[in-house]
Amino acid sequence: MKKLLTIFGIFLFSFSYAQLNVPIGTNFVVSSNTSLAVNNLLIKPNVAFNLAGFSVNKSTTAVPFGGNFSINNVYNFGNLVNNFTGEIGLFYKEAELNGNIANNLKIIYNNGTNDLQATNSVALTANNYVSNMFLSPQNIKSISAFSPSVLPISLLSFKVEKLNNKIKLNWISENEVNAAYYEIEHSIDGVNFNKLQKITASGNSQKEVIYHAYDNQPNIGLNYYMLNQFDFDGNKSFLGLKKVSFIINNNDYSISPNPFITFINIVSPFKISTIELININGKKVKQIKCNTQRYTLKTDNITAGVYILKISTEFENKFFKVTKF
Repeated sequence: MKKLLTIFGIFLFSFSYAQLNVPIGTNFVVSSNTSLAVNNLLIKPNVAFNLAGFSVNKSTTAVPFGGNFSINNVYNFGNLVNNFTGEIGLFYKEAELNGNIANNLKIIYNNGTNDLQATNSVALTANNYVSNMFLSPQNIKSISAFSPSVLPISLLSFKVEKLNNKIKLNWISENEVNAAYYEIEHSIDGVNFNKLQKITASGNSQKEVIYHAYDNQPNIGLNYYMLNQFDFDGNKSFLGLKKVSFIINNNDYSISPNPFITFINIVSPFKISTIELININGKKVKQIKCNTQRYTLKTDNITAGVYILKISTEFENKFFKVTKF
């Protein structure tokens, strides 16, 4: 059967696979309005769809999006599917809903930029199926589904930006009802998140409320920030997911706080090999070996006074005057 498919190339009937990996250069085309099913994922293009180089894998790891997380059913394409028009849908099991509401499911997709997009989908709960018709050409890297929740607030904006050697998060809300607090979670891969900060909400307010938060030690490289809101009943609502790249310029060294008491946070544009703290008499009072661009130097046992902080990297030695209170 596989040989026949390769020879004729264009199909006028529906066909199904448990998995699919089509070699580049293979003349394997799905004709318009023909259904291709791969492991409960259904693809029905409006125009002839060339599958050369096409592959798809199913993952049971949910992705973060509205309603907290998607269902435990995510399809990742090996290569970006460019300019697709037509229907894409998926069948799911009840156990894969992951807290999402079946009759409110919406298709979400990654367009190749690592930003997920929501769609206006149709959910057929009797068949455990949800699909979306892409009328205009879209690039698609992965597909899943989620059910949007009704937010207890109106989120006007959510922005994340690099500010010196920190990441600043800013969001504006209005019409807060029973809002207890906001919680920010951080990730370096967009999948595994850790709690970063908790910000008290205004409770009940019809006015615009501006909130700020800071990540004082962001990852060098990509950082993902998830904003959630909790009400006084303990209910959690997903508000947004943002990513930002934190790059240190060659001249960006950060030494803080200065003056210091119990610690010094050090950020270097290069990997640090040695950190030394030297007193005014030239005596080395502390020396640390490391291999990182960030380090928190503990200074509890250092007496008050003025010191020279020497930072050695593979490229240079830097000296900073610091004061212990």
